[in-house]
Amino acid sequence: MVRICKIAEAQNPDCRASSWDRHVPGQCSDGVHSLPIDYEIVGYLNTPIKVGQPIDVNRTERNGVEIEGHFVSTPVQRIDGARITTRNSIYHLIPVL
Repeated sequence: MVRICKIAEAQNPDCRASSWDRHVPGQCSDGVHSLPIDYEIVGYLNTPIKVGQPIDVNRTERNGVEIEGHFVSTPVQRIDGARITTRNSIYHLIPVL
């Protein structure tokens, strides 16, 4: 199980980070905006995180609320330890014991 938190917008993203007042839970993108900064999920990785592939998680919690769902990021561009950069976002990944 992992906790993934969006900590920043990627440099030159395809979609800019949404503001919390515009974000609709359950909708990850309107084609213009990506998830807000500080968006956080907990869940199980469906595949190992690899450059060129999206982060794919069966979500069990979103922003502190238990709610099942499916999270898929844009493709991973870089992995620096627990810091994962995708096309739109920079995430911090924490294993949950």
